Order: sequence, then structure tokens, then C-alpha cells
Amino acid sequence: MSTNYISGTANTQNADDSTPDDDGPIDYCNTKTVMPNQKKMQKKNEKKSKYKGSEMPENVDPDQEVVVGQETKEDCSQQAEDTDDCPICLDVLPKVSSQFTRLTCCGKGLHDKCAKELATNKSMTLEQKNKCLMCRTKYVERGTKEDIERLQWWVQKGKAWAMCILAQMYRDGEGVKQSDKKSIKFYKMAAKRKHAAAQYALGNYYYNGSTGFKQSYKKAIEYYTLAAKQGDTYAQLNLGAMYKEGDNIEQSNSKARKWWTKAAEQGLAQAQFNLGLDYKNGDGIEQSNSKAREWWTKAAEQGLAQAQFNLGTMYKDGDGIKQSNSKAREWWTKAAEQGLAQAQFYLGTMYEQGDGIEQSNSKARELFTKAAAQGYKEANKYLKQLDEKEGVKSSISCSTCGKHKTKDFNIRSCVCRTKHYCNSKCQKKQYKQHKKECKRLVKERKRKMDKISNDVKNNTL
Repeated sequence: MSTNYISGTANTQNADDSTPDDDGPIDYCNTKTVMPNQKKMQKKNEKKSKYKGSEMPENVDPDQEVVVGQETKEDCSQQAEDTDDCPICLDVLPKVSSQFTRLTCCGKGLHDKCAKELATNKSMTLEQKNKCLMCRTKYVERGTKEDIERLQWWVQKGKAWAMCILAQMYRDGEGVKQSDKKSIKFYKMAAKRKHAAAQYALGNYYYNGSTGFKQSYKKAIEYYTLAAKQGDTYAQLNLGAMYKEGDNIEQSNSKARKWWTKAAEQGLAQAQFNLGLDYKNGDGIEQSNSKAREWWTKAAEQGLAQAQFNLGTMYKDGDGIKQSNSKAREWWTKAAEQGLAQAQFYLGTMYEQGDGIEQSNSKARELFTKAAAQGYKEANKYLKQLDEKEGVKSSISCSTCGKHKTKDFNIRSCVCRTKHYCNSKCQKKQYKQHKKECKRLVKERKRKMDKISNDVKNNTL
């Protein structure tokens, strides 16, 4: 079983894309959609665009509050950005903006489900789908000039969600010239206005000491905590990992589990996996195979490869569950198709042994080779066993992928002469782990050669 707690990296969540296209049935959360008065909305749309000419001043100080201009009646219809209800189903939106779709035209937020089902509504024409249902403004592509103007307009209105989106766009160079300086400026502006995704992003910068930030676990914990308390799942995951490992903070299994549970209950697969691992190992909590299986199943169904592998292992071993080779093969196959070396190897053993499946050396070799290419050492041993079983004469094979030397396929030796590679790609994959040993062997061989050379000279003299 894996014991790796994977925390999120510097990866902020995009939350504001809406691209309607295909047709399909409609069923919005709790209630049916009430179509607004189209003619009345179209009249509003005929007015001059309120975004045109909007520019974000270059000298905005992220430590100062944005001066919000005088609001019109149209502006007053906007609810506070964190207290909006979805205009489709009228249910309360999640607290964190990364968990729903934001429309940059009118600033409204929609549940992801509502936005998706609205885009697939068969009763709407393509022209209707290409316009916002609330303000009848045409949708624009992410990163276009008009999209940037809209976001700048909302920034001038003091909207933290717009600041965060602009920060992401400057970070990635999406529609604007890439600029870490401007990205950080907008993240800081949004974070000061309690935007969770921006707080999470700053936490990552401090944790990694990247993008000009001085590394500070204290600051990282501070920002992760601010975002986690607002319900940001990735911040909860990272904060839990820091408590679990005692990463410059007092180690606490209970606090780690507290934050992971909050993230897991919101559906974050990695948090679900970590909880399953805790229950499986009985780490700071009463051991429970059923609880481990419950959380791993939830994570596996979302496509997390490591959870799929662990769940398959439980079925294979009959560990707190009815033994089932077919279930084990099903989950291991899913994980192997995602490139998980462990799953590729164990699935290969099932084919090699014909364990609950039709025996196939070719399938086994294919899977062992894939696992070996990722540095899974046990796979190389099984490849050699297959060679002996099938009478393969060549004893020289690639140390990474396991391919054998033939008349038409050459294998090159490493300078240490203990490893062999079929190409530079395979050599690079093992370079870090083999570098130290390689240098030691080369140095030792040179020492022996020098000794032999000196002995020869002495004997000649």
C-alpha cells in the first residue's frame, strides 16, 4: 500500500469558464428554469457596453482598497460576491469561487451543474446559447481583448474574483504578456479581500519559496489556514499534509484528519485517499478496513490512480472484503492505463501467471516493460524470468525499459559498464538515481586501471 500523502502544488483553480455548445435535456438542481423576459433583456443589451475602454491603472497599490465608483441601478442588482444565489436554481452558491462558474459579463455565479446543463438545453437555439441568460451579453473567449476589458472593469468595482482571474492570466500569459510581478500584485489584492483561491496561491508561493518569494513555512501556514477556513479544498489538503508530517508545525494526526475530512467531504479525491490511508494503517485512529475501502472507493471512482491500485490490492488479498480477482484486475487496469507503474507490474503478474485471467506472456511482457521504463526494479527481474522461460538468448537489455539487444536493435552501455540503455531518453530516466553509483564505479575502475598500469611499468623497469 502507498504511504505517500500528496499535497497540492502551486496550482490555482480556474473558476470562470462558460462555453455553451451541445444540446441536451435540462434539469437544474432543484427547480425548473424560469426564462426571463427576453425583449426586456435585449433592450438592456442594446446599450453601449459598460466594459469598453476599461483599463486597470498600472500604479494600483495592492495594499490599498480599490476605490469603487458610484453605482448605477444596474450595478446595485449585483449581490455581494460571496453571498450570491445561483440565478438558475436559486440555491446558495458555494463559499469558494473556484467551486462554481463565474460569468464575467454580469458577474453572476452559477453552479457548475447548472451551467453545464444550461449549455446542453435542447429547447434553446445556438444564438441563445451564445448569450448570457441573465444579461443577454454575448459570451467571449477566455483571454480575448474584450474578456480582459470585462475583468478590468470588475476589478475597478473591487471584485476579488476578477482580481484572482487576472492574476491567473498574468501568471500563465493567457491573453496578456506573462508577468509574475502583475500576477502577484493581483493575487495580493484579491487575498486582502479574503478571496480563498488567491490566499491559497500565495500560500504555495511561500511554501515553495518561488516567484521571488522568500521561503516561509510560517507564512504558508498562515495563508493556507485563511483559505482552508473558507472551504478551499486544496488549502485544506496542504494544511492537513503539513500537520501530518509536522512540517515546521507541531505534528498532529487529529488536525491533519480534521482538514482532510473537510476536503474529502467536498469531494477532493486526494484528501479521500489520504483518509483511507490513515484508516488502513490505523495511523492516529482506530484501524478500519471498511472505512479505508469507503474512502478509497470514492477517490478511485474519481479516477485517482493510487486509490484504484490500493482498492484493487484489497480485492486481490481479500483484505476486509470478499476476495475477487476480477475486481482486482478491473481496478488495476484502470490505474495501469493512467501509467501507474505499480499497477502495471501487478497486472503483469496476473497475465504471466494466468491468475484469474487467460495466461499471456506477451501481455505480461508489455506491462512489465512499461513498469520497468518508469524505474520499477521488480519489473526487470520478471522480464529476465520471461526471457529464461521463452528461451531469449540475449542477456543484454535496456536497464530502464527492458528491451533486448538484437541484430537490428542495439543497446549502448553506460560509462560505468553496469547499465545499458537503448536511447538517451531511457538513460535520462535513471540518471538521478544512478548518477552517484555510476561515478563511484567509474572512479573505482580508473583506480584499478592505474594500479595495473603502474604494476606493468614497475615490472618493465
